[in-house]
This record gives sequence, C-alpha cells and structure tokens, in this order.
Amino acid sequence: HPLASEVDEHLSRLASSKSASTSSSLNQKLGRFQDLHDCTEKLLLLPLTQQILSHEQQGEYVDELLNGSLGLLDVFTTAKDALLQVKERTVELQSILRRKRGDTKGFVNEVRKYSSSKKAAKRAILKALKNLKHEESTALNETCATVSVLREVQAVTLSVLESLSAFTFGVQKESHTSPWSLVSKLLHTKRVNNEGE
Repeated sequence: HPLASEVDEHLSRLASSKSASTSSSLNQKLGRFQDLHDCTEKLLLLPLTQQILSHEQQGEYVDELLNGSLGLLDVFTTAKDALLQVKERTVELQSILRRKRGDTKGFVNEVRKYSSSKKAAKRAILKALKNLKHEESTALNETCATVSVLREVQAVTLSVLESLSAFTFGVQKESHTSPWSLVSKLLHTKRVNNEGE
C-alpha cells in the first residue's frame, strides 16, 4: 500500500537525520516525527491493516506493540512531569533573582534546588528510557511486515524522545558544577539581554 511506503520514507528520513544540537534542528526533527505519526495513524485506520492486526496469529505481536506503546506513554508522562518540575524551579529562581539582589544565601539555596530538580528530572527520564529499552530488547523476532513497520515507528519514537531529552537535559553525565557557575551563567545571560535592549 502507498501509505506503507510513505511510512518507510518517513522512517528513513528520521533515521538518517543527525542528532539535534540546536533548537531549529530539533524543531525540524519533531516536524518529521509528527509527519511520521500522522502517516502511521492513517496506515492503522486502513481496513486491511486492521484485518491483519486482528488476525488471531498476530495477537502476540499486537500485545507486544500495545505494551511498547504504553511504555512510550509512560516515558512521555515522566518527561512531562520532570519538565514541569524544572520549569517551576526556573520560575522560582527567576523570581529570587528579581526580588533579592543582596540575599546570596537564599539565592544559592534556590540554585541548588534548581540543580537538584534538573538532575532528578534527568534521572527519572533516563530510568524510564532504560526500562523501555529493556522491554524492547526482549521483543519477538518473526513478524509480518505491518508489525515490523510499527515496531520501527516505536523505535524511532524512542530515538526522538532520547534526542529531546539529551537536548533538554544535556548529554553529559551529572556534572558537579558549583551553584556559582550557574549564577554566573544566569547573570551573564541577563546582562547580554539588558545590553541588547
């Protein structure tokens, strides 16, 4: 079916794209990712695809695909929750920057809270990704073409999520930067923004 070829084309484009190192390249990758999922949804709605997946012999594979999808949903939920926590800490840190110019002790405490929330978020996402990869490695091997394509879509989804996490939280291992280096970065950014105005 032409939609299956289109899904393969989207998979190839995403697989060949480099890791996202800038926000524009990440945005471009997410756009391709959206196209892939739109096309996959159309493929899943085809009567022939539904007939193949509902066939009794495919039950084992369909269960595997559903478990993989639920695992991805768990990872996305974990990532969303982690990002919300980091966002809250960022807002608190910005608020302290505006209000308490001379309160270095309070400021350092907020920077530490921010750093620890970011590290905790990163750990939670990495743990969820690791759990999902473990489930993925125990997958069944012999499948029909439709199930294989859907597995590839799941694998690419995981890859895009890893890219997004790496871009958001950094790919380095948890670094032990002092709160003052973060303060310096924040103040430098603020200074550059003020000079630009």
